[in-house]
Amino acid sequence: EEQWNRAVEAMLAMEEHLDRVESEGVSQAELDQARNHMLLEHGRALETTQQAATLLTGLLLRGRELSDVTNDLRHLMELTPADLSLAARKYLVPEHRVWVLTGDRMDLELQLEEAHRVPDRILSAEGLSSEP
Repeated sequence: EEQWNRAVEAMLAMEEHLDRVESEGVSQAELDQARNHMLLEHGRALETTQQAATLLTGLLLRGRELSDVTNDLRHLMELTPADLSLAARKYLVPEHRVWVLTGDRMDLELQLEEAHRVPDRILSAEGLSSEP
């Protein structure tokens, strides 16, 4: 049960990481690690006929073409730490962040209070289903 009571702790750890990336950017080693992970996952997406069909279906549903995969991979290989740092300074600023926490409302409110955080909005499952 303890693992379910750590949503705010996880949010704070992610915020700390995002703050670092936003202020310091990413290193070449971090970029290489992320790139290698993405290339590995892409390769795994083509291991079987069913996985290849899933990839092709996803392209079709998003209105994309097979050539887009090649272009995406080329773009991934061309990215530099400077490119990512520029994007991080634009998109990772705290004002653009939205956190969605799920769990027991009373537990979450207590954790947020202990972390000196005040939520902008709290929705119940019923409230969420009636959102426009």
